Amino acid sequence: MDTIITSLVLGSMYGLIALSIVIYFQYAKFLHVAIIGYSALGAYLTAQLSRSIPFIIGLLLSILIVSVVAFVVDHFLLLPINETTSSSKVVTSIGVLFIILTLIGVFWPASIVLNNPIGSNAIDAVTIITFIGCILGYWFFTRKTALGKSIRAFSQDREVASSYGISKTTTSLAISLITSILTVIAGVLLASEGSPRAGTSSVIFFALISISVVIFARHSHLKLAIVGAFVIALIQTVVAANIQTINDIFHDILNTVGIDTTITLGPTFADRFLPFGIAIASLLIIPKRWVGDND
Repeated sequence: MDTIITSLVLGSMYGLIALSIVIYFQYAKFLHVAIIGYSALGAYLTAQLSRSIPFIIGLLLSILIVSVVAFVVDHFLLLPINETTSSSKVVTSIGVLFIILTLIGVFWPASIVLNNPIGSNAIDAVTIITFIGCILGYWFFTRKTALGKSIRAFSQDREVASSYGISKTTTSLAISLITSILTVIAGVLLASEGSPRAGTSSVIFFALISISVVIFARHSHLKLAIVGAFVIALIQTVVAANIQTINDIFHDILNTVGIDTTITLGPTFADRFLPFGIAIASLLIIPKRWVGDND
């Protein structure tokens, strides 16, 4: 039961960050990996602000600040190179990610765990419920509101959307807010006491695992992103919980074929190798016909 709960919690955290990247990809048509850094930035800001003001206000202010940062990065950094290749924009976003994570690593000691009023005992349930709420909220927003429909139209065809008077600036602001809400909440949940991966260094590293979910989802498929987040989290958790047994099997196989080695499979194998191994394998295993354009 603990394995299932941990998988659901981690899957929810990975899913929130991965969905923000997928949503942005659908809108801008390139992989904006700097969004991962927004989760660490949001957790850091919330931790600092909640020292002097109520936690919920600190969280809302963090979302607002990260939204402004996201919009500034988009408007003043990525927009000027809009006519260049997607690769150039991806490389630029990687640079932004590196700067954000470096600053967080400098100003936020790895030993600090974000305290929240929820309490460590309830963080698992809150994480899962929050993920479900965000999914339903995004679905309602994009299908039942005028702004949400405008974002969908702009994502499908910018020229047609602009001809109908849909504002690029307004949709860009909305996308910045959506991605900030998802990533900041994910970062705060991931950094909070009681989280399966609590702590600053964990926020920085495990947020990066969401890239594997994005690969699994072919960068643009929301439904696959949801499935991939929980598949990766489940396998990762099961392997981590049974790493000694798996390590013994690994050595038995090598000994059978006459290979004697001191290599040991440890937490690094479960936490780092498996998520990306699963993601890359999915590119070969999942039939292309299962991957549609509509979500």
